[in-house]
Amino acid sequence: MIVHHPYALSHRSETPPFVKEEKNVFQGITDSEGRTAVFAFDHPMLAEGWVLRPRAGAGPFGEQFVIRDSHGLPLPGADYALLICNNPPDIYRGYSDAEGMTAY
Repeated sequence: MIVHHPYALSHRSETPPFVKEEKNVFQGITDSEGRTAVFAFDHPMLAEGWVLRPRAGAGPFGEQFVIRDSHGLPLPGADYALLICNNPPDIYRGYSDAEGMTAY
């Protein structure tokens, strides 16, 4: 992860208690060493369920996309560009993850 960079953290099978159920995503900024916030839970959560993605754009809202091939299957490792409607506009470039997901 990059230092002082916005990120989105979610879990595939559970809703962490500190996020709104509407999106099930925690949004934060990495520290000076690229680390995320540290969380404590009242019960164990499966380690393989966590999804950490970079965030693009500004503001509290976000969305992620799944890049799919012509058969509708997720396409991992696909390069993409997102036009971020800031003022002035930005272009975020990245690669889809193992499940075809883009940045948040």
